[in-house]
Amino acid sequence: MGEGELVPPEGMQFARNAMYGIPAAARAGGYKKCDILETLLLRGNMTPRIGAMAREACDAAGLPALRALFDRIGPFVDD
Repeated sequence: MGEGELVPPEGMQFARNAMYGIPAAARAGGYKKCDILETLLLRGNMTPRIGAMAREACDAAGLPALRALFDRIGPFVDD
């Protein structure tokens, strides 16, 4: 895909799955700010605060849960 082209449907589905799957895994790992993080992510305006919260969520989820999530949703590779 070149600059200015839209993300293909497969990429959008992968992003949606990750956007909902990571907070779910974090919630299961005890992260308490999942609702706030999901709301901020849905607004689509990435800020340092959201980045920090996303890292905290991933830490709470743990590598095994994230690995299982990405195994389930599959890799997205744009050729």
